[in-house]
Amino acid sequence: MSKNKNWTRVCSDCHHVRYLPKAWAKETAPTGLDIAASKLISLGTGLQGRSGGSRAMQVENARDRVLRNAMCPACGSSNYTQHKPS
Repeated sequence: MSKNKNWTRVCSDCHHVRYLPKAWAKETAPTGLDIAASKLISLGTGLQGRSGGSRAMQVENARDRVLRNAMCPACGSSNYTQHKPS
């Protein structure tokens, strides 16, 4: 029998249970410096501009994913407990 590899998050307010992959459960939001640096690189020209724009989008997508996963989908609370897979 295979083990569940997802982390469990339980909302402290409404007790909604959800499961997140380990990579998402341990993910932290990009810092302001990461976001600013990626935007500055995206101002470049030629190949640097294209790859910089792509990097800026990756950083923004990571930030959005962290913020979305930090909130309970049932009640919108950001208070939760997190448990490792058993």
